[in-house]
Amino acid sequence: MSIADNLKAVTKKAADAKKALQKELQASFNDAAQAFFNKAPEGTTITWCQYTPYFNDGDPCVFGVGGIEVRFKPLEGEDKEMAEEEYGEDEGFCHGEIDQTKELPKEVRADAKALTGFISSQGELMLALYDDHNIIRLSKDGATVSDYEHD
Repeated sequence: MSIADNLKAVTKKAADAKKALQKELQASFNDAAQAFFNKAPEGTTITWCQYTPYFNDGDPCVFGVGGIEVRFKPLEGEDKEMAEEEYGEDEGFCHGEIDQTKELPKEVRADAKALTGFISSQGELMLALYDDHNIIRLSKDGATVSDYEHD
């Protein structure tokens, strides 16, 4: 086998292994999310933004996941007013400023922490699942993906 053939075979093997691992991670993530939503109060959502910045003051523009929020009830009163005033219709999603997890039962709160930790640590998988420059909102009904405009 030539060097070129050997390198081509190793590259294919690596790509196949990466694809298989990604599929396994996706299945685990979907199972974990469904288990979480089965325990969480009705109407619970997990929302985050993921994107590659267009400009980063001379540093490399690297894809990232951020502003993860768990909400189980609509914003009301001062929270809603602040979010609408500050962020408009998106009510502050992707800014990580609304934290309703402290009001969840202890077990559900621990699951929320595990799930959001997984989301934030698996940028490559989130990119493969939900693409770039998007807001992702997970609920019991699945995922909703919408465009995210940013600087």
